[in-house]
Amino acid sequence: MEIEAAAELTEAGLVREQYIKDYQNSEEADAFAKALELDKDKFITFFKLIGRRTSKTAYLQSYK
Repeated sequence: MEIEAAAELTEAGLVREQYIKDYQNSEEADAFAKALELDKDKFITFFKLIGRRTSKTAYLQSYK
């Protein structure tokens, strides 16, 4: 695979805020939302990653 683009979403802050808001209004536990809420330094973010499949055979290893 060749990476065509990798960048943080310009809307990452808005996505973060909305995700946390939805979590706060829900009765279900959401570990990811809790992590976002506790991440004051904003190490967790949202990004886009676009890849192009190549003709090279992929090596898939079993981790069992």
